[in-house]
Amino acid sequence: MNMSGVYQPLIIKYLLDNKGKATQEELTKLLALNDKSTLQYFKKILMRWPYKTLSGHHNIISYDKTTKLFTLNVELDDSELIRKSLDKCEEQIRDWEINN
Repeated sequence: MNMSGVYQPLIIKYLLDNKGKATQEELTKLLALNDKSTLQYFKKILMRWPYKTLSGHHNIISYDKTTKLFTLNVELDDSELIRKSLDKCEEQIRDWEINN
């Protein structure tokens, strides 16, 4: 069964669960998150670039093939460092969104 057979019930269910309203962005994300070919594509992207860079060059994350779980390789007990890191990530994401 191709994805088009599930578009309508996904959208109707989402609208019913959200008081009959949804933005175009929300419904687009809904469809993408339920499209197996899209998910497979991004799994390949994840394992090819971000994972290899963050695990190899920077040793920031690790991945357990058995549990399929990514782990951040830093101590998470410094709330100030976490806040600063989150701020930096958000800044870089905003910059990317503005420039792309």
